[in-house]
This record gives sequence, C-alpha cells and structure tokens, in this order.
Amino acid sequence: MRVIGITLDEVIRDFIGHLAYTMAKVSDDKEYSVTENDVTSFDLATIFGFKSKEEMYKIFYEDAALELFGHPDQLHDNIMNKLNTLYLDILDDEEDIEFVIIERSVSRAIPGTFFFLSKLECEIPNIRFVHEYEDMWNYVDTLITANPIALESKPKGKTSVKIKAPYNTDSVGDFELDSLVDFIENSDIQDKILGYNTEER
Repeated sequence: MRVIGITLDEVIRDFIGHLAYTMAKVSDDKEYSVTENDVTSFDLATIFGFKSKEEMYKIFYEDAALELFGHPDQLHDNIMNKLNTLYLDILDDEEDIEFVIIERSVSRAIPGTFFFLSKLECEIPNIRFVHEYEDMWNYVDTLITANPIALESKPKGKTSVKIKAPYNTDSVGDFELDSLVDFIENSDIQDKILGYNTEER
C-alpha cells in the first residue's frame, strides 16, 4: 500500500489569501495592507505584523480558529470535487494506493478544518492531524504540499511533490507543480509521481 498525503494550505485551502483578507478587516490601521504576493517567506508573524509568535498562535488556534481554518475558499474552483473523483476512480481500479488529508493543526484549528472539509463535501475518509510539519512523513510515502518545512524535512526513501507558492521558492521537491489540479487531471504526471523509484535517490 502506497500512502499519498495531501496538505490543505495553498494546495486546497486558500489560507494565506483568507488570512490577508481577515487581518485587513480587523486591523485598526486603515493603511494596513498585506496581500498574498507579499508572503514571500513562511515567517507569517513578521509579515502580518503580529507582536510575537505567541500572539499569532493565540489568534490562529484560539480566538479566530473557525474563521481562519473553516471559512477560506478553495484555492481553485471545484478542486475538492475533482480530488473526490480521482479518489473514487482509484478505488474502482482497486489500485494499491491510499489518500490521506494530512495537516499540522492543534486546538480549535482542528474542528475549523473539519468544518472546511465538510463544506467542500470531502469524500476522502482518512484525515490526520500532526503537531509538527516533520511528523507528516511518519504517515505517508508521498507528500503533496506547499509547506516549506515539510518539504525540507523529507527523509530518504520518500517522495515530495511541491506545489509552488510565493513563500516556498527556495524549497525543493522531487516534483514541482503549479497546482494540485495538474496532478488530478494529468495521468502522465500521476504515473511519474506514483511510479517514482525513491531507492534511486
């Protein structure tokens, strides 16, 4: 059984775009303006002007968790429907492949994420939350992600698929795609990724 992990933020969920929108809406500073294109590193606390990481974490995982993790839009129209279809096609073909939605989430971000997935009618039954980005690799053989920490912590024998985002330009993946849609809709790309021999690396 080969396990394909798919993270949400900047792959399925428009977290950065929604965070920028939310912070502009609640800011007391009428001049406040941070856009998705401004997020060129994963240091979100500095980019969005939080006083500290602790303040950011309190807002993310306590005060505004449902808003930030439950209410963002899909990154691309109908992406979850397309992923559901691919998942069901693989089940029908009885291929030895399992999908898991895997995300670093704690506290109230977990029910917020479940709300997000329920809104999109996610049909993938395997959902896993981890405390550290590096821990994702304990549960998957291939990881499709935009997260630079997860990409950079890939262990030997695993496969990374980087979804390009403004904040991960310096991170490297075994494969690099503009969008998860490229993987879903292109059988040649699927075959290359799913047939990739990690022992040769």
